[in-house]
Amino acid sequence: MAGRGGTARAQSVTDNIFIDCRKHAIELPNAHNHTDGNLFAQMPSGFLKLTNPPPALLLDLKAWQEYFGWEAQGKKVKARAVLHTDELRLEWTTKPAFDRDAGPFSLRNGGREIDIDPRQ
Repeated sequence: MAGRGGTARAQSVTDNIFIDCRKHAIELPNAHNHTDGNLFAQMPSGFLKLTNPPPALLLDLKAWQEYFGWEAQGKKVKARAVLHTDELRLEWTTKPAFDRDAGPFSLRNGGREIDIDPRQ
């Protein structure tokens, strides 16, 4: 429907690692959603987007936390990820090491390498 805007509600984006997103790490259609515990590295300005009501808001982490109360556990970090396509391995490092994990990725020792071969 023209002009209606986003209607998705109760979406939850939690415990992810976003590295070097070229546009937006998270884009939500409205404020009836939730984000927390995400880690953000090498982000451009305005990497968190709320599209409705217009005009869209392009925010940094501090504004996202302050205006909406989201990402209480979210952090900007120094991180690097390398996908080794020939060996089907994913390697990542974070600084500093963390006392928690993000999704399936252990961040407790400052980095790790995992096998991502779907045939195994």
